[in-house]
Amino acid sequence: MIEIFTREQAKASDKVLNDLLLDVSRKQQNLRTELVHLHYVVHDRREGYGSYASWKLTDEEAFAKAQALAANAAPDALTRSYAYSDEDKAARQLADIDEAEVALVKAVEAKKVQSREWHEHGMWPRYTVVPGGHIHRDETTCFTLRPTTDVRWAYPVSGDSVAEAVETYGEALCSHCFKDAPSNWVQRSKIAVDADGNPLTKAEAQAIKDAKAAEKQAKLDAKNAKRVIDPSTGTWILGVDGYELKTEVSVRNAILGALEDIRYYGDGVSGLARRGSTEMRSETVSRLVKALAAKRGVDAFELMQEFRAKDAKKARRY
Repeated sequence: MIEIFTREQAKASDKVLNDLLLDVSRKQQNLRTELVHLHYVVHDRREGYGSYASWKLTDEEAFAKAQALAANAAPDALTRSYAYSDEDKAARQLADIDEAEVALVKAVEAKKVQSREWHEHGMWPRYTVVPGGHIHRDETTCFTLRPTTDVRWAYPVSGDSVAEAVETYGEALCSHCFKDAPSNWVQRSKIAVDADGNPLTKAEAQAIKDAKAAEKQAKLDAKNAKRVIDPSTGTWILGVDGYELKTEVSVRNAILGALEDIRYYGDGVSGLARRGSTEMRSETVSRLVKALAAKRGVDAFELMQEFRAKDAKKARRY
């Protein structure tokens, strides 16, 4: 009797298949890379520019030339840590290509074996997603998909209904794969992707969004923690010229500057009054000292005495 897979089993099966498909893709890319290296080993050259460039030799011609070179390779060419001659390099490259081909064949066979589970255990509903695109049926006949389109198995929704797939990934159905889908399931947002271009479920996308928001808030909190707050207003402290003093250093410098103004000009309006401020210098100093004392958790009177002592010391130097 045929065992019909549950949704959980269907998802697990397609997760394995998805991993195998990615493995096949990696093995194919590795083989292509080894073939490119083969052309370099036989000193082939590219003709043309950019995407129009091509090798002078075909892969078959490069392979035959490498075989001719490898026939004269040293007996230990494959066991030594480094290839010195062109003959040794050709022998090692041909061995690498053989290894890549064997790995690819094994990966393809494993994918075929895994694919049988779908036929043998109920042929559950399957979906594919295009990162940044739409949800498609598992068939590859949709004419909107090109051979170069990045299509991924949507194993998190294997065995689910269309409505459940939409609930997981968002209202982003392909109108050609799902003729009866409501229009708002076709024309709305597309599949979210992560930084590497991998498709995300709605929950994963929201989790990333929340994490970014939390990180941004943490940076803002850390920034605000360094600010000096005016205890009388509960807002950031402002200097005599009306500009925000963002750090303890800026508040300290403003206090010392105001004390120096008092020594030279008396307790009248600030020398910066031309910028629009009419605040008395002594009032400015008092307000800044209280805010800084609250920030440091010290007594405002004692802190004022420290600043007056620093100002007196500075006056003696001049």
